[in-house]
Amino acid sequence: MVSAAQFVGRVGAIGTALGVGVVILGGTAVAAADTEAPATPNRGSVGAAAQSPAKPTRSAPKAVAQRTRTAAVPSAAAAATLPERAVRTVTLDARAGAAARPHRAAVRAPSVIASPAPLSLAPSALAVVEEVTPAAEVVPVGPSPDATVTTPYGSLGQWMINKYGTVADWVGLPYCGAGSTSANCQADTPGAKVMQEPINTIFVVKSNNEYLAKLKLDFALRVSGFGPSCCSSIGYTAIVGPDTDPQLPTGGPLGLGILPPLPFGLFQKGLLGLVGFGPAYRDAPFFLANSHLRVFGGESDGQGNYIFTASVSEENLDATGGGLLPTHGFESYEAARSALTTKMVKMAWLTGASNQGMVAMDNALPADDPKFTTADHDGLAQVIALGALVASTPARARAF
Repeated sequence: MVSAAQFVGRVGAIGTALGVGVVILGGTAVAAADTEAPATPNRGSVGAAAQSPAKPTRSAPKAVAQRTRTAAVPSAAAAATLPERAVRTVTLDARAGAAARPHRAAVRAPSVIASPAPLSLAPSALAVVEEVTPAAEVVPVGPSPDATVTTPYGSLGQWMINKYGTVADWVGLPYCGAGSTSANCQADTPGAKVMQEPINTIFVVKSNNEYLAKLKLDFALRVSGFGPSCCSSIGYTAIVGPDTDPQLPTGGPLGLGILPPLPFGLFQKGLLGLVGFGPAYRDAPFFLANSHLRVFGGESDGQGNYIFTASVSEENLDATGGGLLPTHGFESYEAARSALTTKMVKMAWLTGASNQGMVAMDNALPADDPKFTTADHDGLAQVIALGALVASTPARARAF
């Protein structure tokens, strides 16, 4: 059997190793933490501590920093002389002075200072900050006005170009489908698109020089019912071979297009051109639905032929500016091209016009293009020859 002194000695040794004060109350071991205080001189012996008058027990305030210390433990011999339950707990106030403290044992166990636990953040506790760059707005880009295509008649521009150097867009009027007018089609109307005006006709004119070729083509158009007529927007150009050529018909001195083309491009616009209007080749007056075209060229192919291109379309009389100003609404490319070919070939006995078939121009925009359209254009150009051509087809060996 273990004596009381041996039991207390063993428990005290364990308490000292753990850095925790051990007190025996009614034969039961109880651990008590002590608050660190400044060192005081004349510390008493173990016996003196046991005989000191009892002080009221106070707990150290939570705001005072605490460090764990083991209380003094009586030796085995001294504990044997104490009556049962005579050992008591002593709790010191860290804020009290040395004079207010009871005498403490001279022998102290080493202090145990608790280090703060290292900060540990679980992955799930980390705030994930993802930098999100707003997506740049995608702005639809229409076709390039400089785009060309290689054909049997040389390198030809795919588009009619307006006075601003961009693809002609039907003077900015939106297009909402067949039958649309300014009354039911505005720029903000769902499905409204920007019209792009393609080159859809090629003329191959047998001639000795460029000026005579222009006169010959002008005459053929007039006798076929497509004489010059005001009033249309002007200032258009197109790429034909190595050059960018201005439109025909020219305005003449008045800008009405009554006269045939003048040498050296004289009076290209005329007086009416000063306010931005001039003639176009058309098969009916401008105030009626009509098929009209503008012609560009001509450039020699080196084989006695001069190449011209044209953009042909059907238009109707529309209104803009709140219904106050007249303008032309779009109707069709295919219908106008067909009407032109039919009427010119019909006058072949006078002009020598002949249908030379179609040439791919690759300038039809897809129907699902979100912003731009070429409506019913099929991406082809009708070739019309004027004059007797070698082997009934124009010479195609030379590319511009």
